Amino acid sequence: MAQIEYQRGADQIALNDVLASKASISSNFNQIARDNTPAGKRRSLANQLGSAEIRTVNASEESSEQQPLTTPLEAASEQVIETLRSWVTTWSNRDVDNFLAHYSREFIPAGGVGLPEWIGRKTEGISSTDFIKVRLNDIRISQNAADLVIANFVQEYETDSVNNRSLKSLT
Repeated sequence: MAQIEYQRGADQIALNDVLASKASISSNFNQIARDNTPAGKRRSLANQLGSAEIRTVNASEESSEQQPLTTPLEAASEQVIETLRSWVTTWSNRDVDNFLAHYSREFIPAGGVGLPEWIGRKTEGISSTDFIKVRLNDIRISQNAADLVIANFVQEYETDSVNNRSLKSLT
């Protein structure tokens, strides 16, 4: 329930200029604080190398040893990261068909827009820009049901006319 409420709140940020501004300021302060830790420096290096650091909800951070993948969530994390990389790559390459193939037919776009209208907007937006750069930071993978895995992350999106940073959640 908390995850659903979090997503509802995150979706509202993009629709409200005041909330978006406050979220951006808060995110920038949080990012600066995270970047100045040893883990932040490793995360920054991983992002520069094109990989993503994964923090799972049930991972033990007290152990300094590498633990083998033992839980279903840990085993699924690699597949989730590969799916995210594929999604970002198709989007950045402006490959509309493969980008849209990453979405379920049951996908419900934010803001009350119907799926056909959302597909039209995405197709037009991807096709009409000269370049797209997408980066994902602070990826957190959780599981709230036996077969439901959620990836929450900060998305940095840039085109020739848009540059934004937002919280995203993919199920």
